[in-house]
Amino acid sequence: MNSYAKIRNPLTVIILSIITCGIYGLYWIYNTNRQINDLKGSVLSSGGFVIFSMFCCQILIWLIEYRWDDCLDEIAPPLGVRYKSNFVMWLLLTLLFGVGQLVAMYQVQSALNNIYQQKGIV
Repeated sequence: MNSYAKIRNPLTVIILSIITCGIYGLYWIYNTNRQINDLKGSVLSSGGFVIFSMFCCQILIWLIEYRWDDCLDEIAPPLGVRYKSNFVMWLLLTLLFGVGQLVAMYQVQSALNNIYQQKGIV
């Protein structure tokens, strides 16, 4: 059972990230990585790697998001949750308009909420 599972409003995640100048976003990234690791049943990225990447390199954050996207694309359909890979769109929105991270946060949190509801975890 996912001990880190929590239904969060995706808009609240974005607003709190903006209001706290990204501090809540870092907390969310760390917790989301733990949640996806639990759902997957394996370690996609360790907590140490996530913390290191949050403070050192945006490219490593993209690597984490790519792994999340791949994992959600694998986990969601068998549960009847609609999810399609979005990483390329997140990357393009980040590079062109600077909003890809926010879109990723919204879509990943929405997918996690749907998965938790389908599994009856929360």
